[in-house]
Amino acid sequence: MFAEKIEPVSTNKGDFVLESQELADKEGHRNVSKLWFDQTTTPGEERDLLIASRDQRYTLSSSLGRITPVASRGRWALRVRDRLLYFDTYSGCQFGTMIGMGAEYPMKLIESGHSGDAEMLAAASNHSLRASDQSKEIVLQIDREDDQDTLRGIVSARSNIYSNEWVLAVIGRAIPEGRLSHRRGDAYTLRANVLIPDTIREEADSEYGALVSFSNCEILKCGFSLRPSLFRAICMNGCIWGETKGQRFRVNRRETPDLGTLEKAIKQHIEAQIPLSISALDRLLATRSFSTSVSIKPVLAQVAQEYRLNKKLALSVLEAWYVESRLTPDLGHTLFGVVNAVTRAGQALDDRTWVKCDELGGRLAQLSRDEWDSLITLASKLTAKEVEARFATWSLAV
Repeated sequence: MFAEKIEPVSTNKGDFVLESQELADKEGHRNVSKLWFDQTTTPGEERDLLIASRDQRYTLSSSLGRITPVASRGRWALRVRDRLLYFDTYSGCQFGTMIGMGAEYPMKLIESGHSGDAEMLAAASNHSLRASDQSKEIVLQIDREDDQDTLRGIVSARSNIYSNEWVLAVIGRAIPEGRLSHRRGDAYTLRANVLIPDTIREEADSEYGALVSFSNCEILKCGFSLRPSLFRAICMNGCIWGETKGQRFRVNRRETPDLGTLEKAIKQHIEAQIPLSISALDRLLATRSFSTSVSIKPVLAQVAQEYRLNKKLALSVLEAWYVESRLTPDLGHTLFGVVNAVTRAGQALDDRTWVKCDELGGRLAQLSRDEWDSLITLASKLTAKEVEARFATWSLAV
């Protein structure tokens, strides 16, 4: 079914949040409590955490004919090559279902903890395994532990599995500057919402916020799906008030679509229900490609001169850039990094200065490549004394 634009159901649910709680309007989310917003991250930050956790996880491929169920240390396990992999409840149920033993028997014995249950499971599963298709290819997901490795999931090699890192990368590209919220699950199972900034929506003045909820699991506790929604408010405790849900997007795990085609379909599904401003998206993405090899301090000094920033505000922008460069080091020396530094600086200052910084960020985001190159050329010609003269005294060197 073709997805259509979501029309919110008129409601006063959540109005108390908008009337009584500080909102993240300076951050581009005027329907979200500031206290809740401060607990959100970016898809990129979550992706980095998952990549780092790969050291504690690994994958093995095998066929049913090359594995052996055994009992070891009083636990049910699989011998795969030279490794012993210990079942947890979920992987034991998966394996039982896969070899025709069923899930109920393994679940009862794994959770009972009675002496001798591991031997009973090993014997029963060996019997069922002999009657299974020995050529069936499988993929095993394993947690690496000091004394024993735990088998977290077993799936058919023919199943269509998407890595959580890929899903987060796609979501990040589809919703630039989105904020990851309501994260649930673990390294294998990802369930979360991404809050869509007001600034990239076609209806930037809407009375409703927008988000996309999504899920994915590398061990098939759930499939990959996503669903856009509108909402009236998100309170300080993360409760979503006045939500109107759109149509769900699912991928059949037995289909193997081209990843590029799938990503395009995901973006189309989101934008059909929550129209995004194409011009705003294009401008935002373009700023990432406008880079410089010139040190950032002269660049910000030139910005301060051209846009008449006083020394105190210029210093605030420089300090904000220092923070941004730690969060997104690859984008520090780009127009995108400069824009983020300007808008971040405004968030920590008074309302009047915040408005000024927000407007300046918008003006900088609309620079053409020629205008950016001209700014960089002028920055490169500044002397060290001229650069320092643009800023109040700062103790950190950049």
